[in-house]
Amino acid sequence: MVTAPGRRMSTYSRKVLKHALLAAIVANAAVLGYLGGRRNALVATRFTLEAQGARIRMLETRLAQLAVLPPGAPLPGFAGVVPDGLFHQIIYSPAARPRVFYYLSAICPSCGEKLPVLNRLHHAYGQVVEFFALSTNDREDTEQYLSLHPCSFPVLHSLTAEVWERYRLDHYPQVVLVNGSGEVVRSWSGMLTEATEIALSSRLAALRPQQVDR
Repeated sequence: MVTAPGRRMSTYSRKVLKHALLAAIVANAAVLGYLGGRRNALVATRFTLEAQGARIRMLETRLAQLAVLPPGAPLPGFAGVVPDGLFHQIIYSPAARPRVFYYLSAICPSCGEKLPVLNRLHHAYGQVVEFFALSTNDREDTEQYLSLHPCSFPVLHSLTAEVWERYRLDHYPQVVLVNGSGEVVRSWSGMLTEATEIALSSRLAALRPQQVDR
């Protein structure tokens, strides 16, 4: 190797250059190893997050399934308080009209956002089906909530522990269609989607001829 015209690199210089090159190679390998390790760690983290996301979605689905009241489940009659302070009695009998219950809570923004859907269904089918909202709150919070989210049908609050347990009020929003005898026809837990509205509307429409013929 020539460093200048007519001069050759000394043995010492070649050794210094050799060590420098080796050090550079080692450093480069270390950097590549570090980057490779980081890449593997990122890939592993991504798969871990994806697995956790899938687990969370599975748990949410299971919780929703637990929240849904199974068809045919018997529900007890009960008394609730409407915001004006009066008691309203829910009594089941073969001659009673079917009922739609909508669960709502003051800490549930989506419950209020979907109330216009229930108001619309109440306007369309209120002659054949009774509509009630079941509030998880006391009178004061329920009144404040309804001032922001008007409801066209009675809202019952201050419900007993038995009603909370049997109707699964801790899962909201939820829509439950109950026949006159107090047996669950169908329930929908979670966000009230367009598909849910169509399914519920179809169920209610099917009740019209039966109720009119009576």
